[in-house]
Amino acid sequence: MAKKHELTLQNVGAIAHAVVPLSEDGGVTIFRGRNGCGKSTGLDTISTLASGRGKLPPLRDGQKKGLVEGFGSKIDLRLSGSRRDGGKPELVVESIEGKFSIADLVDPGLKDPKAADRARLKALITLLGVDATADLFVPLFDSKEEFEKHVSKSSTETSDPIAMHERVKRDIEEKARLEEAKAERAFAEHAAMTVGAEYDPQDIIDDMTAYYAELDEANAKLNQLSVANESYRTVMASVEEAREALAGCDVAKKEKLIKNEEVAIKKRVAENNDSANLIQEAQLRIIKHNEEIRRLEEEIAQRRNCTDNRLSEISASARLIEATKAELDSLDGYKNIVAQLESVKPVDAAELSTARESVDVLRSKQDRSAVAKENQRKQELAATALKKAESIKDAAANLRSIAKHCDVILTELIGADSPLRIIDGRMVVDTGRGETFYSDLSDGERWKAAFEVVSQHVHSDSDKIAMITIPQVGWESLDPSNQKYVARQHFAHRFGRE
Repeated sequence: MAKKHELTLQNVGAIAHAVVPLSEDGGVTIFRGRNGCGKSTGLDTISTLASGRGKLPPLRDGQKKGLVEGFGSKIDLRLSGSRRDGGKPELVVESIEGKFSIADLVDPGLKDPKAADRARLKALITLLGVDATADLFVPLFDSKEEFEKHVSKSSTETSDPIAMHERVKRDIEEKARLEEAKAERAFAEHAAMTVGAEYDPQDIIDDMTAYYAELDEANAKLNQLSVANESYRTVMASVEEAREALAGCDVAKKEKLIKNEEVAIKKRVAENNDSANLIQEAQLRIIKHNEEIRRLEEEIAQRRNCTDNRLSEISASARLIEATKAELDSLDGYKNIVAQLESVKPVDAAELSTARESVDVLRSKQDRSAVAKENQRKQELAATALKKAESIKDAAANLRSIAKHCDVILTELIGADSPLRIIDGRMVVDTGRGETFYSDLSDGERWKAAFEVVSQHVHSDSDKIAMITIPQVGWESLDPSNQKYVARQHFAHRFGRE
Protein backbone atom coordinates (compact mmCIF):
# COMPACT_ATOMS: atom_id res chain seq x y z
CA MET A 1 0.00 0.00 0.00
CA ALA A 2 1.34 3.38 -1.02
CA LYS A 3 1.95 5.92 1.69
CA LYS A 4 -0.29 8.89 2.21
CA HIS A 5 1.98 11.36 0.42
CA GLU A 6 3.33 9.28 -2.40
CA LEU A 7 2.26 7.68 -5.66
CA THR A 8 3.35 4.23 -6.81
CA LEU A 9 3.58 3.15 -10.45
CA GLN A 10 4.62 -0.42 -11.34
CA ASN A 11 4.91 -1.95 -14.82
CA VAL A 12 3.17 1.01 -16.44
CA GLY A 13 4.32 1.78 -19.98
CA ALA A 14 8.08 2.28 -19.93
CA ILE A 15 8.10 2.57 -16.12
CA ALA A 16 9.17 -0.61 -14.32
CA HIS A 17 8.79 0.85 -10.84
CA ALA A 18 8.53 4.41 -9.58
CA VAL A 19 7.55 6.05 -6.36
CA VAL A 20 6.63 9.72 -6.64
CA PRO A 21 6.95 11.54 -3.31
CA LEU A 22 4.63 14.47 -2.72
CA SER A 23 5.46 17.29 -0.37
CA GLU A 24 3.22 17.40 2.67
CA ASP A 25 3.30 21.18 2.38
CA GLY A 26 1.96 21.11 -1.16
CA GLY A 27 3.44 22.73 -4.22
CA VAL A 28 4.42 21.63 -7.70
CA THR A 29 6.09 18.31 -8.47
CA ILE A 30 7.79 18.14 -11.86
CA PHE A 31 8.61 14.95 -13.79
CA ARG A 32 11.92 15.21 -15.61
CA GLY A 33 13.55 12.69 -17.89
CA ARG A 34 14.67 11.89 -21.40
CA ASN A 35 12.23 11.26 -24.20
CA GLY A 36 10.55 7.88 -24.01
CA CYS A 37 11.17 7.32 -20.32
CA GLY A 38 7.42 7.37 -19.56
CA LYS A 39 6.79 10.90 -18.28
CA SER A 40 3.58 11.44 -20.28
CA THR A 41 2.34 7.91 -19.60
CA GLY A 42 2.97 8.41 -15.91
CA LEU A 43 1.07 11.70 -15.83
CA ASP A 44 -1.84 10.19 -17.77
CA THR A 45 -1.91 7.25 -15.40
CA ILE A 46 -1.94 9.52 -12.34
CA SER A 47 -4.72 11.60 -13.94
CA THR A 48 -6.76 8.43 -14.54
CA LEU A 49 -6.21 7.43 -10.92
CA ALA A 50 -7.43 10.83 -9.71
CA SER A 51 -10.42 11.16 -12.03
CA GLY A 52 -11.49 7.59 -12.62
CA ARG A 53 -11.71 8.49 -16.30
CA GLY A 54 -9.45 8.41 -19.31
CA LYS A 55 -7.50 5.66 -21.07
CA LEU A 56 -5.98 2.81 -19.15
CA PRO A 57 -2.18 2.80 -19.18
CA PRO A 58 -0.48 0.00 -21.09
CA LEU A 59 1.38 -2.77 -19.24
CA ARG A 60 5.13 -2.83 -19.50
CA ASP A 61 6.30 -5.18 -22.23
CA GLY A 62 6.39 -8.77 -21.11
CA GLN A 63 4.59 -8.13 -17.81
CA LYS A 64 1.20 -9.60 -16.84
CA LYS A 65 0.42 -7.28 -13.92
CA GLY A 66 0.76 -3.65 -13.14
CA LEU A 67 -0.23 -1.24 -10.38
CA VAL A 68 -1.05 2.42 -9.91
CA GLU A 69 -1.75 3.46 -6.31
CA GLY A 70 -2.12 6.61 -4.28
CA PHE A 71 -4.49 8.72 -2.18
CA GLY A 72 -6.38 5.59 -1.13
CA SER A 73 -7.18 4.67 -4.73
CA LYS A 74 -5.74 1.85 -6.77
CA ILE A 75 -5.73 0.63 -10.33
CA ASP A 76 -4.85 -3.03 -10.84
CA LEU A 77 -3.65 -3.81 -14.32
CA ARG A 78 -3.63 -7.43 -15.36
CA LEU A 79 -4.12 -9.45 -18.49
CA SER A 80 -7.49 -11.12 -18.69
CA GLY A 81 -7.55 -14.89 -18.95
CA SER A 82 -10.34 -14.72 -21.53
CA ARG A 83 -9.41 -14.86 -25.16
CA ARG A 84 -12.57 -13.05 -26.14
CA ASP A 85 -11.29 -9.75 -24.80
CA GLY A 86 -7.89 -10.22 -26.40
CA GLY A 87 -6.03 -10.22 -23.13
CA LYS A 88 -6.68 -6.49 -22.57
CA PRO A 89 -5.96 -5.03 -19.09
CA GLU A 90 -8.82 -4.32 -16.73
CA LEU A 91 -9.41 -1.21 -14.63
CA VAL A 92 -10.16 -1.80 -10.98
CA VAL A 93 -10.85 1.33 -8.90
CA GLU A 94 -11.32 0.76 -5.20
CA SER A 95 -11.87 4.45 -4.30
CA ILE A 96 -11.27 7.77 -5.99
CA GLU A 97 -10.79 11.22 -4.53
CA GLY A 98 -11.53 14.23 -6.74
CA LYS A 99 -12.47 12.77 -10.15
CA PHE A 100 -11.19 15.83 -11.96
CA SER A 101 -8.52 16.49 -14.57
CA ILE A 102 -7.45 20.05 -15.22
CA ALA A 103 -6.64 19.04 -18.79
CA ASP A 104 -10.37 18.52 -19.36
CA LEU A 105 -10.90 22.15 -18.48
CA VAL A 106 -8.12 23.45 -20.72
CA ASP A 107 -8.73 21.25 -23.74
CA PRO A 108 -11.57 18.70 -23.69
CA GLY A 109 -10.57 17.58 -27.20
CA LEU A 110 -13.69 18.90 -28.99
CA LYS A 111 -13.55 21.16 -32.05
CA ASP A 112 -16.95 22.74 -31.60
CA PRO A 113 -16.43 25.65 -29.12
CA LYS A 114 -19.92 25.28 -27.64
CA ALA A 115 -19.53 21.54 -27.15
CA ALA A 116 -16.07 22.12 -25.70
CA ASP A 117 -17.42 24.66 -23.20
CA ARG A 118 -20.14 22.23 -22.20
CA ALA A 119 -17.48 19.59 -21.50
CA ARG A 120 -15.45 22.13 -19.50
CA LEU A 121 -18.50 23.00 -17.44
CA LYS A 122 -19.15 19.35 -16.78
CA ALA A 123 -15.56 18.94 -15.63
CA LEU A 124 -15.90 21.86 -13.20
CA ILE A 125 -19.21 20.60 -11.84
CA THR A 126 -17.59 17.20 -11.38
CA LEU A 127 -14.89 18.89 -9.29
CA LEU A 128 -17.55 20.49 -7.11
CA GLY A 129 -19.36 17.22 -6.59
CA VAL A 130 -22.68 19.10 -6.52
CA ASP A 131 -25.83 17.17 -7.26
CA ALA A 132 -28.50 19.23 -9.01
CA THR A 133 -31.91 19.72 -7.47
CA ALA A 134 -34.84 21.85 -8.54
CA ASP A 135 -34.12 24.07 -5.54
CA LEU A 136 -31.14 25.50 -7.45
CA PHE A 137 -33.49 27.08 -10.00
CA VAL A 138 -36.71 27.68 -8.04
CA PRO A 139 -35.43 31.12 -6.84
CA LEU A 140 -35.55 32.25 -10.47
CA PHE A 141 -39.28 32.78 -9.93
CA ASP A 142 -41.34 34.45 -7.23
CA SER A 143 -42.70 31.14 -5.99
CA LYS A 144 -42.36 27.42 -6.44
CA GLU A 145 -45.77 27.39 -8.09
CA GLU A 146 -44.53 29.84 -10.73
CA PHE A 147 -41.44 27.69 -11.27
CA GLU A 148 -43.53 24.55 -11.76
CA LYS A 149 -45.82 26.47 -14.11
CA HIS A 150 -42.93 27.21 -16.48
CA VAL A 151 -40.60 24.24 -15.97
CA SER A 152 -41.70 20.67 -16.62
CA LYS A 153 -41.19 18.09 -13.91
CA SER A 154 -39.15 15.87 -16.25
CA SER A 155 -36.61 18.68 -16.74
CA THR A 156 -35.61 18.47 -13.07
CA GLU A 157 -35.43 14.69 -12.94
CA THR A 158 -31.63 14.55 -13.18
CA SER A 159 -28.74 15.00 -10.75
CA ASP A 160 -26.52 16.54 -13.43
CA PRO A 161 -26.46 20.35 -12.93
CA ILE A 162 -25.43 20.93 -16.56
CA ALA A 163 -28.28 18.84 -17.94
CA MET A 164 -30.76 20.40 -15.52
CA HIS A 165 -29.52 23.88 -16.44
CA GLU A 166 -30.02 23.15 -20.13
CA ARG A 167 -33.48 21.65 -19.62
CA VAL A 168 -34.71 24.39 -17.29
CA LYS A 169 -33.37 27.10 -19.59
CA ARG A 170 -34.89 25.36 -22.61
CA ASP A 171 -38.32 25.17 -20.91
CA ILE A 172 -38.21 28.83 -19.89
CA GLU A 173 -37.07 29.95 -23.35
CA GLU A 174 -39.85 27.88 -24.93
CA LYS A 175 -42.39 29.59 -22.68
CA ALA A 176 -40.79 32.92 -23.63
CA ARG A 177 -41.19 32.06 -27.33
CA LEU A 178 -44.83 31.20 -26.76
CA GLU A 179 -45.37 34.49 -24.94
CA GLU A 180 -43.55 36.36 -27.73
CA ALA A 181 -45.81 34.72 -30.31
CA LYS A 182 -48.85 35.68 -28.23
CA ALA A 183 -47.53 39.23 -27.95
CA GLU A 184 -47.01 39.38 -31.72
CA ARG A 185 -50.59 38.23 -32.32
CA ALA A 186 -51.85 40.73 -29.75
CA PHE A 187 -49.94 43.59 -31.42
CA ALA A 188 -51.31 42.50 -34.81
CA GLU A 189 -54.82 42.48 -33.33
CA HIS A 190 -54.25 45.97 -31.95
CA ALA A 191 -52.98 47.20 -35.33
CA ALA A 192 -56.03 45.73 -37.10
CA MET A 193 -58.37 47.37 -34.61
CA THR A 194 -56.88 50.81 -35.22
CA VAL A 195 -57.18 50.65 -39.03
CA GLY A 196 -59.91 53.07 -40.11
CA ALA A 197 -60.72 53.95 -36.51
CA GLU A 198 -59.40 57.51 -36.66
CA TYR A 199 -61.82 60.20 -35.50
CA ASP A 200 -62.02 63.82 -34.39
CA PRO A 201 -63.21 64.06 -30.76
CA GLN A 202 -64.97 67.31 -31.69
CA ASP A 203 -67.32 65.28 -33.94
CA ILE A 204 -68.86 63.56 -30.91
CA ILE A 205 -72.15 65.10 -29.73
CA ASP A 206 -72.00 65.18 -25.95
CA ASP A 207 -75.52 66.59 -25.27
CA MET A 208 -77.99 64.70 -27.48
CA THR A 209 -80.98 66.41 -25.84
CA ALA A 210 -79.75 69.83 -26.88
CA TYR A 211 -78.84 68.46 -30.32
CA TYR A 212 -82.36 67.07 -30.94
CA ALA A 213 -83.91 70.35 -29.75
CA GLU A 214 -81.75 72.23 -32.25
CA LEU A 215 -82.64 69.75 -35.00
CA ASP A 216 -86.40 70.03 -34.23
CA GLU A 217 -86.16 73.81 -34.40
CA ALA A 218 -84.34 73.67 -37.73
CA ASN A 219 -86.86 71.15 -39.12
CA ALA A 220 -89.79 73.32 -37.98
CA LYS A 221 -88.36 76.39 -39.67
CA LEU A 222 -87.65 74.47 -42.88
CA ASN A 223 -91.17 73.01 -42.82
CA GLN A 224 -92.71 76.46 -42.33
CA LEU A 225 -90.75 77.94 -45.21
CA SER A 226 -91.48 74.92 -47.42
CA VAL A 227 -95.25 75.13 -46.78
CA ALA A 228 -95.24 78.87 -47.44
CA ASN A 229 -93.24 78.35 -50.61
CA GLU A 230 -95.63 75.60 -51.82
CA SER A 231 -98.68 77.81 -51.07
CA TYR A 232 -97.14 80.62 -53.04
CA ARG A 233 -96.44 78.28 -55.96
CA THR A 234 -100.07 77.04 -55.89
CA VAL A 235 -101.46 80.60 -55.83
CA MET A 236 -99.17 81.62 -58.65
CA ALA A 237 -100.39 78.71 -60.76
CA SER A 238 -104.04 79.72 -60.13
CA VAL A 239 -103.23 83.34 -60.91
CA GLU A 240 -101.70 82.38 -64.22
CA GLU A 241 -104.81 80.38 -65.07
CA ALA A 242 -107.07 83.29 -64.05
CA ARG A 243 -105.03 85.77 -66.02
CA GLU A 244 -105.24 83.59 -69.12
CA ALA A 245 -109.04 83.22 -68.66
CA LEU A 246 -109.53 86.95 -68.15
CA ALA A 247 -107.28 87.80 -71.08
CA GLY A 248 -109.36 85.62 -73.46
CA CYS A 249 -112.83 86.77 -72.33
CA ASP A 250 -114.95 89.88 -73.38
CA VAL A 251 -117.05 90.42 -70.27
CA ALA A 252 -119.14 93.26 -71.77
CA LYS A 253 -120.04 91.14 -74.75
CA LYS A 254 -121.04 88.27 -72.47
CA GLU A 255 -123.21 90.56 -70.37
CA LYS A 256 -124.85 92.02 -73.53
CA LEU A 257 -125.50 88.49 -74.76
CA ILE A 258 -127.24 87.68 -71.51
CA LYS A 259 -129.47 90.76 -71.81
CA ASN A 260 -130.35 89.99 -75.45
CA GLU A 261 -131.24 86.44 -74.56
CA GLU A 262 -133.36 87.59 -71.65
CA VAL A 263 -135.33 89.95 -74.02
CA ALA A 264 -135.78 87.11 -76.52
CA ILE A 265 -137.05 84.87 -73.76
CA LYS A 266 -139.57 87.47 -72.66
CA LYS A 267 -140.74 87.94 -76.26
CA ARG A 268 -141.12 84.24 -76.80
CA VAL A 269 -142.97 83.88 -73.49
CA ALA A 270 -145.39 86.62 -74.62
CA GLU A 271 -145.86 85.00 -77.97
CA ASN A 272 -146.43 81.69 -76.29
CA ASN A 273 -149.06 83.28 -74.05
CA ASP A 274 -150.85 84.68 -77.17
CA SER A 275 -150.81 81.24 -78.74
CA ALA A 276 -152.38 79.75 -75.62
CA ASN A 277 -155.24 82.26 -75.78
CA LEU A 278 -155.82 81.48 -79.43
CA ILE A 279 -155.89 77.77 -78.65
CA GLN A 280 -158.52 78.36 -76.01
CA GLU A 281 -160.68 80.45 -78.38
CA ALA A 282 -160.23 77.79 -81.05
CA GLN A 283 -161.38 75.12 -78.68
CA LEU A 284 -164.49 77.16 -77.92
CA ARG A 285 -165.18 77.57 -81.57
CA ILE A 286 -164.65 73.82 -82.00
CA ILE A 287 -167.39 73.26 -79.49
CA LYS A 288 -169.64 75.78 -81.18
CA HIS A 289 -168.68 74.88 -84.60
CA ASN A 290 -168.29 71.22 -85.13
CA GLU A 291 -167.88 71.77 -88.72
CA GLU A 292 -164.83 73.77 -88.18
CA ILE A 293 -163.18 71.14 -85.92
CA ARG A 294 -161.01 69.68 -88.55
CA ARG A 295 -159.72 73.02 -89.63
CA LEU A 296 -159.17 74.19 -86.09
CA GLU A 297 -157.41 70.92 -85.06
CA GLU A 298 -155.00 71.42 -87.87
CA GLU A 299 -154.48 74.98 -86.77
CA ILE A 300 -154.00 73.78 -83.17
CA ALA A 301 -151.40 71.30 -84.28
CA GLN A 302 -149.60 74.01 -86.16
CA ARG A 303 -149.80 76.32 -83.19
CA ARG A 304 -148.58 73.59 -80.91
CA ASN A 305 -145.56 72.99 -83.13
CA CYS A 306 -144.80 76.67 -83.02
CA THR A 307 -145.19 76.65 -79.23
CA ASP A 308 -142.86 73.66 -78.82
CA ASN A 309 -140.25 75.37 -80.98
CA ARG A 310 -140.52 78.55 -78.96
CA LEU A 311 -140.24 76.57 -75.67
CA SER A 312 -137.16 74.85 -77.00
CA GLU A 313 -135.65 78.18 -77.93
CA ILE A 314 -136.58 79.57 -74.50
CA SER A 315 -134.91 76.57 -72.79
CA ALA A 316 -131.77 76.98 -74.92
CA SER A 317 -131.62 80.68 -74.10
CA ALA A 318 -132.05 79.87 -70.40
CA ARG A 319 -129.17 77.40 -70.54
CA LEU A 320 -127.02 79.92 -72.35
CA ILE A 321 -127.81 82.48 -69.70
CA GLU A 322 -126.89 80.03 -66.89
CA ALA A 323 -123.67 79.03 -68.60
CA THR A 324 -122.74 82.63 -69.22
CA LYS A 325 -123.53 83.55 -65.62
CA ALA A 326 -121.39 80.62 -64.42
CA GLU A 327 -118.59 81.77 -66.64
CA LEU A 328 -118.91 85.28 -65.27
CA ASP A 329 -118.89 83.85 -61.73
CA SER A 330 -115.66 82.02 -62.59
CA LEU A 331 -114.22 85.22 -63.88
CA ASP A 332 -115.15 86.83 -60.57
CA GLY A 333 -113.27 83.95 -58.82
CA TYR A 334 -110.27 84.59 -61.02
CA LYS A 335 -110.45 88.22 -60.10
CA ASN A 336 -110.48 87.25 -56.44
CA ILE A 337 -107.47 84.92 -56.98
CA VAL A 338 -105.56 87.69 -58.67
CA ALA A 339 -106.52 89.94 -55.78
CA GLN A 340 -105.16 87.33 -53.31
CA LEU A 341 -101.74 87.58 -54.90
CA GLU A 342 -101.30 90.90 -53.19
CA SER A 343 -101.65 89.18 -49.76
CA VAL A 344 -99.34 86.21 -50.56
CA LYS A 345 -95.62 87.02 -50.46
CA PRO A 346 -92.98 84.81 -52.12
CA VAL A 347 -90.45 82.93 -49.89
CA ASP A 348 -86.87 84.20 -50.08
CA ALA A 349 -84.87 81.52 -51.95
CA ALA A 350 -81.70 82.21 -49.95
CA GLU A 351 -83.56 81.87 -46.67
CA LEU A 352 -85.11 78.57 -47.79
CA SER A 353 -81.70 77.31 -48.96
CA THR A 354 -80.12 78.29 -45.64
CA ALA A 355 -82.84 76.44 -43.74
CA ARG A 356 -82.24 73.31 -45.81
CA GLU A 357 -78.48 73.57 -45.27
CA SER A 358 -78.99 73.95 -41.52
CA VAL A 359 -81.01 70.73 -41.38
CA ASP A 360 -78.48 68.93 -43.60
CA VAL A 361 -75.58 70.11 -41.44
CA LEU A 362 -77.30 68.92 -38.26
CA ARG A 363 -78.11 65.53 -39.77
CA SER A 364 -74.55 65.20 -41.08
CA LYS A 365 -73.29 66.12 -37.61
CA GLN A 366 -75.31 63.28 -36.13
CA ASP A 367 -73.87 60.85 -38.70
CA ARG A 368 -70.32 61.98 -37.95
CA SER A 369 -71.00 61.71 -34.23
CA ALA A 370 -72.23 58.12 -34.63
CA VAL A 371 -69.11 57.20 -36.63
CA ALA A 372 -66.84 59.01 -34.15
CA LYS A 373 -68.45 57.24 -31.18
CA GLU A 374 -68.01 53.86 -32.86
CA ASN A 375 -64.37 54.64 -33.66
CA GLN A 376 -63.90 55.90 -30.11
CA ARG A 377 -65.17 52.53 -28.87
CA LYS A 378 -62.76 50.76 -31.25
CA GLN A 379 -59.89 52.92 -30.03
CA GLU A 380 -60.72 52.09 -26.42
CA LEU A 381 -60.78 48.38 -27.26
CA ALA A 382 -57.52 48.84 -29.18
CA ALA A 383 -55.95 50.56 -26.17
CA THR A 384 -56.96 47.60 -24.01
CA ALA A 385 -55.52 45.22 -26.62
CA LEU A 386 -52.29 47.24 -26.73
CA LYS A 387 -52.00 47.15 -22.95
CA LYS A 388 -52.51 43.39 -23.05
CA ALA A 389 -49.92 43.02 -25.83
CA GLU A 390 -47.37 45.08 -23.91
CA SER A 391 -48.07 43.06 -20.78
CA ILE A 392 -47.49 39.81 -22.69
CA LYS A 393 -44.35 41.29 -24.24
CA ASP A 394 -43.08 42.27 -20.78
CA ALA A 395 -43.82 38.76 -19.52
CA ALA A 396 -41.87 37.30 -22.45
CA ALA A 397 -38.95 39.68 -21.80
CA ASN A 398 -39.02 38.71 -18.13
CA LEU A 399 -38.87 35.03 -19.08
CA ARG A 400 -35.94 35.78 -21.39
CA SER A 401 -34.20 37.53 -18.50
CA ILE A 402 -34.92 34.58 -16.20
CA ALA A 403 -33.54 32.19 -18.83
CA LYS A 404 -30.34 34.22 -18.98
CA HIS A 405 -30.15 34.16 -15.20
CA CYS A 406 -29.84 30.38 -15.43
CA ASP A 407 -26.27 31.08 -16.54
CA VAL A 408 -25.75 33.13 -13.39
CA ILE A 409 -26.67 30.10 -11.32
CA LEU A 410 -24.05 28.04 -13.13
CA THR A 411 -21.53 30.84 -12.65
CA GLU A 412 -22.27 30.86 -8.92
CA LEU A 413 -21.85 27.08 -8.82
CA ILE A 414 -18.33 27.28 -10.22
CA GLY A 415 -17.48 30.05 -7.77
CA ALA A 416 -18.38 33.68 -7.21
CA ASP A 417 -14.67 34.63 -7.31
CA SER A 418 -13.93 32.52 -10.35
CA PRO A 419 -12.45 34.33 -13.37
CA LEU A 420 -14.90 32.34 -15.49
CA ARG A 421 -18.47 33.38 -16.16
CA ILE A 422 -21.23 31.58 -18.03
CA ILE A 423 -23.06 33.58 -20.71
CA ASP A 424 -25.52 31.78 -22.99
CA GLY A 425 -23.85 28.49 -22.17
CA ARG A 426 -20.39 29.75 -23.12
CA MET A 427 -17.46 30.21 -20.76
CA VAL A 428 -16.26 33.83 -20.76
CA VAL A 429 -13.21 35.51 -19.19
CA ASP A 430 -12.45 39.21 -18.75
CA THR A 431 -9.07 40.04 -20.30
CA GLY A 432 -7.26 43.16 -21.40
CA ARG A 433 -9.08 42.65 -24.72
CA GLY A 434 -12.42 42.80 -22.98
CA GLU A 435 -14.96 40.01 -22.57
CA THR A 436 -13.43 36.98 -24.30
CA PHE A 437 -14.55 33.41 -24.83
CA TYR A 438 -12.39 31.03 -22.82
CA SER A 439 -11.93 28.90 -25.94
CA ASP A 440 -10.45 31.94 -27.75
CA LEU A 441 -7.66 32.36 -25.18
CA SER A 442 -4.11 31.25 -25.87
CA ASP A 443 -2.94 27.95 -24.38
CA GLY A 444 -1.05 29.77 -21.64
CA GLU A 445 -4.03 31.99 -20.79
CA ARG A 446 -6.36 28.99 -20.61
CA TRP A 447 -3.97 27.08 -18.33
CA LYS A 448 -3.46 30.10 -16.07
CA ALA A 449 -7.24 30.66 -15.78
CA ALA A 450 -7.74 26.94 -15.19
CA PHE A 451 -5.25 26.99 -12.30
CA GLU A 452 -7.07 29.96 -10.78
CA VAL A 453 -10.42 28.18 -11.01
CA VAL A 454 -9.14 24.88 -9.70
CA SER A 455 -7.22 26.44 -6.80
CA GLN A 456 -10.51 27.81 -5.42
CA HIS A 457 -11.98 24.34 -5.17
CA VAL A 458 -9.07 22.17 -4.07
CA HIS A 459 -9.72 21.35 -0.41
CA SER A 460 -7.34 22.27 2.40
CA ASP A 461 -8.26 19.51 4.81
CA SER A 462 -5.02 18.42 6.51
CA ASP A 463 -6.18 14.80 6.56
CA LYS A 464 -6.65 14.71 2.81
CA ILE A 465 -4.47 15.31 -0.18
CA ALA A 466 -5.65 17.08 -3.28
CA MET A 467 -3.75 16.42 -6.47
CA ILE A 468 -3.90 18.02 -9.91
CA THR A 469 -1.96 16.48 -12.77
CA ILE A 470 -0.55 18.89 -15.34
CA PRO A 471 0.63 17.47 -18.68
CA GLN A 472 3.92 18.65 -20.06
CA VAL A 473 2.28 20.82 -22.71
CA GLY A 474 0.26 22.58 -20.02
CA TRP A 475 3.23 23.32 -17.80
CA GLU A 476 5.45 24.43 -20.65
CA SER A 477 2.75 26.72 -22.03
CA LEU A 478 3.22 28.87 -18.93
CA ASP A 479 5.99 31.40 -18.90
CA PRO A 480 8.40 31.18 -15.89
CA SER A 481 6.64 33.96 -13.99
CA ASN A 482 3.29 32.19 -14.31
CA GLN A 483 4.88 28.87 -13.34
CA LYS A 484 6.07 30.52 -10.13
CA TYR A 485 2.67 32.14 -9.76
CA VAL A 486 0.95 28.75 -9.99
CA ALA A 487 3.33 27.15 -7.52
CA ARG A 488 3.24 29.99 -5.03
CA GLN A 489 -0.17 31.66 -5.25
CA HIS A 490 -2.50 28.90 -6.26
CA PHE A 491 -1.33 26.06 -4.12
CA ALA A 492 1.07 27.39 -1.50
CA HIS A 493 -1.65 29.35 0.24
CA ARG A 494 -3.74 26.21 0.32
CA PHE A 495 -1.06 24.10 1.92
CA GLY A 496 0.90 26.71 3.85
CA ARG A 497 4.01 26.69 1.73
CA GLU A 498 5.79 29.95 0.96
